[in-house]
Amino acid sequence: WAYLRAVVARGELAHAYLFAGPASVGQRAVAEALAQELLCGKAAHDFGGCGACEDCIAVRGRAHPDVIILSPAERLATDAEKKEIGIEDVHELTRRLAATAWRGGWRVAMVDGVERMSREAMTALLKTLEEPGERTVFLLIAETASGMLPTIRSRAVPLAFTPVAD
Repeated sequence: WAYLRAVVARGELAHAYLFAGPASVGQRAVAEALAQELLCGKAAHDFGGCGACEDCIAVRGRAHPDVIILSPAERLATDAEKKEIGIEDVHELTRRLAATAWRGGWRVAMVDGVERMSREAMTALLKTLEEPGERTVFLLIAETASGMLPTIRSRAVPLAFTPVAD
């Protein structure tokens, strides 16, 4: 939280972050909070947005047009019953990111389960990561970074997630 709060406050947000750690330790929650922070319509709030404006509510409801979510359960082009996220999904992600932002602000691409992409899909994602659009941030979520192409890992700021002590 402190790191992300600081880079947002300084205006030094990287174009991609890799949130890696075991399942259910908060990677998705932190990604959603960062998306709310970037898209919140209120000027004064703590990190994670105000939680009450139209943009914050839309992000929480997974309905904000400037947040594109791709995961094994939330596909953009292929059938969710397929084992891997396919190249068609990444091509659709790239197509959607090419559109103008809804309110002219940030575009957030949240890719959950990067390690469960086909090799072709990872290669296509790599090309998109190499040339991100202006004011576009990729939030890559993985249980393990070892299942990804090393070139994807090298283009994202790694943030390790671990279970929090009681």
